[in-house]
Parts: sequence; C-alpha cells; structure tokens
Amino acid sequence: MRLASAAYNAGENNVLKYAGVPPFAETQVYVQRVGQLYLRYRADIVARDAKAAPPAAVVAGAPAATAPTTTAPISTLASAAAVKSVATNVAAASLSVSSQGNK
Repeated sequence: MRLASAAYNAGENNVLKYAGVPPFAETQVYVQRVGQLYLRYRADIVARDAKAAPPAAVVAGAPAATAPTTTAPISTLASAAAVKSVATNVAAASLSVSSQGNK
C-alpha cells in the first residue's frame, strides 16, 4: 500500500527511480497520512463487522457458549474499498489545504 500511495502522489516513475517511496517531503507526508487513515478505517470496519455478528443461539439446558476471542479477517474487497476511500479522502484534503494556501 505504501508504494501504491507513493506512486499515486509522486508518479510511478519516481517510485521506480528511487526503488521505493521517493524522498520528496510531500510524498513522505502523504504516504504516512494514507497509512494512518487506512489503519483507522480498517479498525472501524473490523469493529462494525464484530458488532454485526449474530449472537450464538442458546439451547435450553445447554452450557452457555463463550464468545469467540478473535475477529474474522477483513475481506479483500473491503480492504480494497478502504484503500480507495483513504486515497480519495487524502487527495481531497490535500487539494483543500493547497487551495487555502494560495489565498
């Protein structure tokens, strides 16, 4: 994800040229923000999915089941949607900040 967001910000040729995230300050900050927002959105999705899980059925006379201690992994589709959402939000925020600086 770091290389994808770096390529989105600085261009894929710069990512290839520097064999990773280019040393441009703007790109470094952008990649860091995208990573932080991705983790935040991923945590929100995991929490939402955990809340949506139906409770275990209780059978009369059966011992109470314990809740699972792990959550299911996020699907690839949900992860891709989260990355796209993060990139869109960061790009919009970057445009907003740069347009405010030109006033």
